[in-house]
Amino acid sequence: MLFAIPWIINSSDSIDNLSELNDQTISEFDSNICKFSLSEFLEKNINNSFVIKTDNASSIECFSKINGASLFTEEKIVYVGTNLNLDLIIQSIFWLVLFSLIPKNDNNKNISIKYKNSLILVTTVLIFLHLISENSFYSMNSKNFSTNFSENFQLYSLLITLIIFLKIFSRLIEDRFENLIYYLPFLFVIHGTFNSSNLNIIFICFMFIGLSGITNNNVYKIFFVINLILTYVWISFADNNFLFFDVDKLKGFSSSSYNQNSIFFWSTSFFFVIVGIIYLFKFSLQNVDLNKLKTKFLLSGALVVIFSIISALNPIINFFTYYYLGLNKSASRTFNSVAGNAWRGISSSAEAIGEYFAFVILFTILISAYKKNYNLKMLEIIYLILNFYGLYRSNNFSAIISMIVLVSLFFIVSKIKSNKIKYSFGILSILFFPVIYFSFFNAYDIQESSRKMIKEGFEISNIEYLQTNEFGMTAIDENRFYEIILNSNSQQKISTSLNFLVEEYHFSKRNGIPNLTTLISTVATPINRSEKWGIFFAKYNPNIETLIFGTGPINLTNYYLSHITKANTGLILPHSSIFSYLVFFGIGGLIILFGLTSSKLFKNRKNIYFLIINFYFLVNILKSDSLLYFSSFVLLIFAFHSDKIFNLIQEDE
Repeated sequence: MLFAIPWIINSSDSIDNLSELNDQTISEFDSNICKFSLSEFLEKNINNSFVIKTDNASSIECFSKINGASLFTEEKIVYVGTNLNLDLIIQSIFWLVLFSLIPKNDNNKNISIKYKNSLILVTTVLIFLHLISENSFYSMNSKNFSTNFSENFQLYSLLITLIIFLKIFSRLIEDRFENLIYYLPFLFVIHGTFNSSNLNIIFICFMFIGLSGITNNNVYKIFFVINLILTYVWISFADNNFLFFDVDKLKGFSSSSYNQNSIFFWSTSFFFVIVGIIYLFKFSLQNVDLNKLKTKFLLSGALVVIFSIISALNPIINFFTYYYLGLNKSASRTFNSVAGNAWRGISSSAEAIGEYFAFVILFTILISAYKKNYNLKMLEIIYLILNFYGLYRSNNFSAIISMIVLVSLFFIVSKIKSNKIKYSFGILSILFFPVIYFSFFNAYDIQESSRKMIKEGFEISNIEYLQTNEFGMTAIDENRFYEIILNSNSQQKISTSLNFLVEEYHFSKRNGIPNLTTLISTVATPINRSEKWGIFFAKYNPNIETLIFGTGPINLTNYYLSHITKANTGLILPHSSIFSYLVFFGIGGLIILFGLTSSKLFKNRKNIYFLIINFYFLVNILKSDSLLYFSSFVLLIFAFHSDKIFNLIQEDE
């Protein structure tokens, strides 16, 4: 009831002039904007069919009031006024209340945050820099937004709100830090993204924790200096200055602009967040109760399903789940699958949430098997069933298959003592599904598979000048790719990466595994990524510097806008976290990440639980954009540190 008040108190004196919403009266709502509150509208239209959307640029006076209506494809849409300042206050209070419900540490094992006020100041200054750097985004979401302090007091109010939030958060976290680990799974339920800003409250919290971690660890300070050097390098590469990029469902974890200030903010804040997550894991995983953690994972997955269902049933609940759960995108309004095959529910991505459901099931199986005498409780079984339902509706085939294969490998390795037999079964399990696919389901032969991705890349490149032969076929249709890139008109039309792949294909032994283009395209075909990866390479246009170092973390703006193609409307993602991080950190960064991952896997080569969990993520991030979503990003770092919890259990056993 407390959080229903903001949508009630701004009511009018009378609702006599408020009409019921229908095709005939819809224009009246445009003539009476900022007059009737949402609660008054619902009182009159509780039985009508409509969709509620936010009008982010409303004034404070129009907050929670109806600011128009429209008819779109026979769907009646009602716009409710929201405001940047009030969103920050109301949503922050709600999430602080939820945070306060986390139990305090046992045995009074509290932490003391050094230089608390200084850390709050640094965090606030960074967010101030963010507001300045993404001026275009905030101007679209607030009529009064200005970076000039002398023009209005909006920036003052925003920063003061953040300071108050961080003061309260810093106090709450000191006696709850040890228990935070158990509530990380709920990041998939409570996303924490502000309605009208490109900020995420959980991201800000981890920024603050990361700053605290740096003050306590000299190693982090060294890496911070390295990060500053890299940030300077990324800033020096910023030849373009893009003021606005529609982050859409990536809101809160992706830059909406590309300039020196935005590069600095996202580069430094991204580093602080990583440090904050690692700092939490190193502190908490030492004494974690794995069964308790498993139950929290099951519960969070079940809650995702429950909130997804009730959000689809009622437009009012749909609106409030979007607002108070801090969703990047409104929850699905129906039970209909996207393109007939996937249902995302309250998640921004059906693929990402499918990976989460499969991980929860995999994690539950592993822990239950490890705890030999442990049986799932009835409530946990119900949670598990709901997670299976969520996985089924998300229709993430790769997550399902990889989970099945890895569970099979786990039991094979657990039961068989001979290493030769283990390795043989492992190789057979890995090869089984590719062989079955290519034998029975693949519609393309090996030659077509090897060049299909190139064709898709040419299809969305601006090369309409290609001539046709007497049969109406272009050089693309006849596989004369090298001829296309030699065309003088192609110099600025074809990206450097697509140009490189064509040269590799033309001058290498065609269709052979050493051919890089053939290898990538052949992998893309069976996992249904030929089109998406073709689009990526058609748009990815690095020079030698950005190819090696990237353009900075959490910023797709330059990649998306610097090279114009036919695919420049809507948010078309690379559909591979590997390619996304190639944009962020370049080949050099990928090599370092590959080296660190390989080293970690080799170090824990005898820890089958750690290996299974991490191989699951490594397989799936190849074909999904899940690392572009903050919750999935945190989960991957958790998987990378899961060796600690399994080693502790081994010692206890």
